[in-house]
Amino acid sequence: NGSRRNVFKGGLDFKKAVAKFKPDCIHSHLLSGIIYSKLCAYSKPLVYTHHNAIVDTNPALFRAIINRCDDFIGISKICAENLNKYITGNRKCSTIYNAIDSNRLRIKNTSSPLVKDDIKLLAIGCISKQKNYIQMLEAVLKLKETFAGKFTLRIAGEGDKGITNALLDFVNKNDLSDYVVFLGNRRDIPELLEQADIFVMSSLWEGLPIALLEAQCLGVPSIVTDVGGCKEVIDITNGGLVVSVNDVKDLAES
Repeated sequence: NGSRRNVFKGGLDFKKAVAKFKPDCIHSHLLSGIIYSKLCAYSKPLVYTHHNAIVDTNPALFRAIINRCDDFIGISKICAENLNKYITGNRKCSTIYNAIDSNRLRIKNTSSPLVKDDIKLLAIGCISKQKNYIQMLEAVLKLKETFAGKFTLRIAGEGDKGITNALLDFVNKNDLSDYVVFLGNRRDIPELLEQADIFVMSSLWEGLPIALLEAQCLGVPSIVTDVGGCKEVIDITNGGLVVSVNDVKDLAES
């Protein structure tokens, strides 16, 4: 904890953990974990899992760091293909899909929907540039103008205050307060999914979203952008629609 803010403390804590636990192998999900491993436990076999379809680190630096690892995993085919571009030699990245805990999806107290005659849309994820919620709100505005039925979009998540304020301003300026509800951080995601008619995601990039996997496992039809492994999931489950990135018209029509 706190290693991103203080790399020296992080390195010392990592070294203590290795000395105490005495691992036979180290599995890192972050570049910083690779660096710490090579500095503090050089002889230990090292596996790296890549969680995104894009690389936002300097390509030369990223290549230099990950090639210190012994084996590689991508959480979707597109993640693995992307990582393979940076791996040297004859080694290849394996695909092991993200997993979810089925016990987490057991609904303990199923509550009735807030309004029985409306279409309930649900988005899940931190409020950030990646999730591209402004596109979702623009699609809601189009729906308001063209769709005769009643619907509500609920967004579960919190995050960047600047982006949050911009989204709230959009809602207020376009009179969408009856259509969009910001739920904030929630611990009852399975219950929210159980109440939803459609799961919606408008991300600019992803690896393989846990929220999408949970929605599909609970049988919630999903509309997602064609990023990361999202299309892979929908192709397997036939449980929704895939739309173009940043295409408000496509998202609204879907």
